[in-house]
Amino acid sequence: MKITTKTGDSGITDIYNQRVDKCCDIVELLGNLDESASIISFAASLVSDKETKDELTALIPSITKIAASANKKESAHMDEELNFLEERIS
Repeated sequence: MKITTKTGDSGITDIYNQRVDKCCDIVELLGNLDESASIISFAASLVSDKETKDELTALIPSITKIAASANKKESAHMDEELNFLEERIS
């Protein structure tokens, strides 16, 4: 089955219900957050120590919430999630 959006790939994508360049900051941020969550998930799958696995797994929902907030131009939960991540990382 072939899926076509008929918008082509001219280096533009939809964010905030508008067309933006794929090289803009928000697209890069969302990509980096997605990649971070993927890497952390992969790392957690390789770890046998339960405490470490749980610590890694606990980061993923916060990263997902930050991405969702950034994608909607909302900052309601972003400070809380960023503080959680900073505490875990330091």
